[in-house]
Amino acid sequence: MYNQTKPLSGKKVIILGGSAGIGLATAKLAAAEGASVVIVSSNQQRINKALNELPQGSLGFAVDLSQEENIKNFFA
Repeated sequence: MYNQTKPLSGKKVIILGGSAGIGLATAKLAAAEGASVVIVSSNQQRINKALNELPQGSLGFAVDLSQEENIKNFFA
């Protein structure tokens, strides 16, 4: 019998720059493959718009990604 479990089921995917373009497309694909998606961007308005295009339960965080210390703190 064929196992229809999605390949990313039960996994969390964090995408920096995930509110638009390739990052958002990647977030959508990861969600379609069963992942829990977290997007990070510096623009809260784009995050809000992107979250409307992602499955319920997806998360978004505004972080200034131009500063390495901010990225370190996000993952701390």
